Amino acid sequence: MKYNITVKVVIIVLGALLVCVLIRTGVDTIGNWLYVDDQIPPNPDVIFTFAGEKVRENYSAEVINSYDCKYWVVSRPSSVSGNTEIFQSLLSDQVKIVTVDTCADTYSEMSFFLKWADENCLPRGTVVCMVSGPYQLRRISML
Repeated sequence: MKYNITVKVVIIVLGALLVCVLIRTGVDTIGNWLYVDDQIPPNPDVIFTFAGEKVRENYSAEVINSYDCKYWVVSRPSSVSGNTEIFQSLLSDQVKIVTVDTCADTYSEMSFFLKWADENCLPRGTVVCMVSGPYQLRRISML
């Protein structure tokens, strides 16, 4: 009887250990699926920066200064939104800057951008570079 209990305990412990190993391995590889890191498209016409970390705005400015972009669309919460002089100071060239502070989440940001692109009659073939965090880019690609 004692032997049966010991075998059962060993089987349960080994099963739990196997589950832990599978979870650990899965957690390590799921990040690769969520992470998107596309190269900058050649000669982007529009840079759309999603709200979030300040580094996104700085990186967007670097991209704009490296290419001949026509527009920079920036989503920022109303608490930090304001004049475009802050953005213009990051740029070496004159770029039309559009800020939006009404977006609440990734979906609303994408909805705003699509509406803005339609209202501004962006021609077919316009190259858009979207700047965000790597995990948010995976969500954006699913929208």
